[in-house]
Amino acid sequence: MRRWRVGTLSLGILLIVMGIVMLAAQFNQVAILDRLLVWWPILLVLMGVEILWHVYSSKEEYPKVRYDVFSMFIIFVIVIFSIGMYGLTSTGILVQVSRMAGSRDITVEIPGHRLTIPDGVEEIVLRVPGQDISIGSTDNSEILIFGTADVFAVDREAAEALVEQGKAVTRREGSTVFVDFIIIPRAENLTEGARDVRYTLLMPRGKKVRIESTGHSNITINHGILEDIYLVEGKTWCRVSTQLTSESNIAVEAYVNSPGDLGGNAEWTIEQDTGEDGNGRKDFVKGTLKQGGGEHKLTIIGSVGVMVNRI
Repeated sequence: MRRWRVGTLSLGILLIVMGIVMLAAQFNQVAILDRLLVWWPILLVLMGVEILWHVYSSKEEYPKVRYDVFSMFIIFVIVIFSIGMYGLTSTGILVQVSRMAGSRDITVEIPGHRLTIPDGVEEIVLRVPGQDISIGSTDNSEILIFGTADVFAVDREAAEALVEQGKAVTRREGSTVFVDFIIIPRAENLTEGARDVRYTLLMPRGKKVRIESTGHSNITINHGILEDIYLVEGKTWCRVSTQLTSESNIAVEAYVNSPGDLGGNAEWTIEQDTGEDGNGRKDFVKGTLKQGGGEHKLTIIGSVGVMVNRI
């Protein structure tokens, strides 16, 4: 008599069903993991039905379920898989994995908003937390902020909801206004979040501006606002780039790690081994250049690269 390997029928049915579901998912854009997470207990049902069917259909007076090494291996794999699936489902890990498997990179617009600068304010301090920021100028007495972000999310609605969490807020102390950015959640491990954020800021002219970079930032300064900025300080890591025109009237003083960190088509005057930068940190190289009479002064401290081009 042919020996029946318990588990063979269950495995065969499982492969057929999974093949059909995956094929349907290709045509109907169905999230396959969502379906499997709901229907995985059917494996145990199939196993039980197969055993009962074998006992019922057997012509022996005292039917026995026969096992061999291969059948035992199939049963072991299915049982362990079922227990593991239950554990992962109950902890929510599989739900998270399913969501991440359906996620993708989506570029979305950062909602524009305006920050009004009150009368009497003489200085604006921008605190940049590790983002790419382009700074321009405006004739209005307000800061206009907008941009784009590359977000890892399951759909555009989820990506836009994440981006809306990133805003800028102001705090006034005397004649100084501090502008702080609320960071958009970052994509890490199996979590949704932003991979790359690019802000554009339009600043009112005629105010002194100090920029503090507290993270990995690329800061681009438009020549229209350049003469209002007197200090760019990188607390950790930042790159600064700007442009000079024939009408510029500014002197730039940059403290960097090496002469190679000073770039662009502007002609830098380099002082080797200055000992410290303008903030007391040691072993920096100082680069200077001037356009026009140099009436306005910009100091750049702690940057890993300064790019200045004359246009």
